[in-house]
Amino acid sequence: MPSVSENVLSETASAVDLKSNDKAPNDEDVLYDDLDDVKPAQTSVGEIAGSSSNKIKKTINNNNTTRSLVEEVDYLQDRLGLLEKENEILKRNMGTLYRTAMAEIQRKDEQIAQFQDEQFKLHAGGR
Repeated sequence: MPSVSENVLSETASAVDLKSNDKAPNDEDVLYDDLDDVKPAQTSVGEIAGSSSNKIKKTINNNNTTRSLVEEVDYLQDRLGLLEKENEILKRNMGTLYRTAMAEIQRKDEQIAQFQDEQFKLHAGGR
């Protein structure tokens, strides 16, 4: 005959088995309970294609913007080169014009001095 402690142990084991059998479906429910809150990733092909299309459009837009900016930089660099050449020519012409004007002033000063000497000689000789 089994002892009292053996009977208690077997009853406890039976009760645990029943509880675990009863709880098994509930444990699974608890385990997957939070999955209802998870939102699925993009599921439709249209959504995936739409986001890819938007990315492609943005990339093309960025490429067009970059291309137009590169073209503008090239144009401005060419224009800057032309303006620098024109500026150099104008500086050279201004220098030449200044030297010509100074030479003309000196020539006129010498001519005035010569006329003044002649006038002085005429007045001095006639006295």
